[in-house]
Amino acid sequence: MELIEYSSVENHSLGYHHDGDSFLTVSVLLSTPGVDFDGGRLELKRPRLKTARGTASCAESHTARARGVLAWRGWEWHRVAPVTRGVRRVLVIEWWAPAHAAEEGSTSFERGGDSLAGLREALSRDPSSLLLREGVDIYAKVQHNGASGA
Repeated sequence: MELIEYSSVENHSLGYHHDGDSFLTVSVLLSTPGVDFDGGRLELKRPRLKTARGTASCAESHTARARGVLAWRGWEWHRVAPVTRGVRRVLVIEWWAPAHAAEEGSTSFERGGDSLAGLREALSRDPSSLLLREGVDIYAKVQHNGASGA
């Protein structure tokens, strides 16, 4: 859980990113759009779909209300558009894969890095996710290369 502030003065933005093996990310808007800030829409890129013409993704844009809640799967690409005036404050809570939480320890509140076990667990919940499948492949290759000394 963390409090994040997006400021028009500091031009704070994370750009498009994902939350790895987090099962669910929940955002609670603490500021009031149009009063405390302008801009700052949440933008999501839903999973890529394989089609006969290649891959495609679906983009969404959401304007939350004060104390409004938005939730999405952690492995979906998302960002907050630039705040053009004021400060946008949001409380973000992530629910991690049980394997990830076990690796971090029951007393840890820091997210830490993704894990192969956590990514596999998330992939079992969403087998169509290319992002999770690519993450599992990358972690497996790193572990294999590390074990073989290559």
